[in-house]
Amino acid sequence: MSGHVEVKQIALAFSRAVTYIFVMAKRKNQAAVELGRKGGKKGGPARAASLTKEELSESGRKAVMARWAKYYESKGIDKSKTKSQSQ
Repeated sequence: MSGHVEVKQIALAFSRAVTYIFVMAKRKNQAAVELGRKGGKKGGPARAASLTKEELSESGRKAVMARWAKYYESKGIDKSKTKSQSQ
């Protein structure tokens, strides 16, 4: 019986350690979060303003194709068998 109790205690200790690690990983420094948001809000428009019309168009095209690829994958659709394909 002694061995069984030790196994339970080890399992409980391991479970608590894993729980602690996950809880600590989810906590975020609020100041860092705000700073990241601030930079992100500025970064996108600044990048778009620095691109040429052609570069901006290509960036948008890539984004759309990535979104559709994700959709096709989630639905299990073979993209090569769809009616129209972009370049």
